This record gives sequence, structure tokens and C-alpha cells, in this order.
Amino acid sequence: AASLNYMDVVATRLVRSLMTETAPEDSVTVKDVTAAEETEGTRRYKATRQWQLGFGPAWSSNLNSSKGNTNWSLGYTFGLDPEYELRLMLDIYATRGDDDAHFTNFSVGLDYYFSQGKTSPFIGADLGYGGAEANDDCVLGILCEDDDASGWVLGVNAGYKFFRTSTVNVAVVARYYMLFDKTSYGNPSIGSMRIVVYY
Repeated sequence: AASLNYMDVVATRLVRSLMTETAPEDSVTVKDVTAAEETEGTRRYKATRQWQLGFGPAWSSNLNSSKGNTNWSLGYTFGLDPEYELRLMLDIYATRGDDDAHFTNFSVGLDYYFSQGKTSPFIGADLGYGGAEANDDCVLGILCEDDDASGWVLGVNAGYKFFRTSTVNVAVVARYYMLFDKTSYGNPSIGSMRIVVYY
């Protein structure tokens, strides 16, 4: 009993369990559930929650783009425990100038940390859905044909995270992700090095 108010409920169940030769927890009816049993099994560890914003140089493959561009990421992270984080993330590969190649991906991933200290290396993997378009080499947008692909995206990453004991963290992350669908050049993929801020 969580309090004296439930002593009559407990006493009733105890008598019933003695008469039916069953355990008190098995003799419950809809009329005599205790307050402790209402929350039993529903309490959980509280996961940490953080937004994450990342950016850095990136290089593409099979998008007909030889330039190095910028990879941006926006996400939300759930710290399940000191070793694991669940990650929801949007990746955007941005181009510059007349290069119109792009790659956008939304993914769900898991990161594993090798240490519980305030700095730790980590690795991760994710699966998502995205779309890419290869650079079409058009002049003034005349007689252009779209060369795009969309589908499942697989990604892997490795990095080092700093200030894990603070409410704001910083990480350096190397990331690679590839689209299963193909443009006319093959499966698009992006490799990047990013600075990521968690807050």
C-alpha cells in the first residue's frame, strides 16, 4: 500500500488470496487496484534530448560535380543511456554557383560511444530516405533533362564528441552516405567532415 488510504484494499485482497490460495498480486480485481500498481511498469529512465546543427565541407560521387561543396545537417538526438544515442537527422548537400547537383536525406540512426567521460569517440549508422539530382551541365537552362534518383539511403559516421557533461556539446564528425537508387552516373554518395553543435 502506498498510503494508509489503501490499507482496506490491501486487506481485502489479502483475505481473498488466502481463501483462493493465490498470490495477492494475482487476486486483483477491477475494484481494488492500488496506486502503486497504477504506475508499476510505466516508469522509465528519462532520455536526454538535444537539437543538433552541423555543417562542413563535402564531396559527392556520381552527381557529375567535381566541386567540393557544403553539407548541412539538422537533427534531434535522444540520449538513451551513456553509451547510445538515437538520432533523427536531415542532411542537405548544398551546391555553389552554376553547379545544380544536390542530395537531401532524412534518416534515423544510432550512435555508440566508447567512453562515459566528458569526451568520447563514437561510431554510428543510419537508414533513411532521400533524393538526389546530378548536375545537368545545361547552358542557360535550355534543353535540360532531369537526372535524378530517390530511394533508401544508408549512412555511416565516426566522430569525437566534447563537453558531454555539459548541456551544450560539440563534435567533429566524418560521415558517408549513399543512395540505393542510381542516376545515369551511378549511385550518388556524399562524404563530409562536419562540426556539429548539440544544444
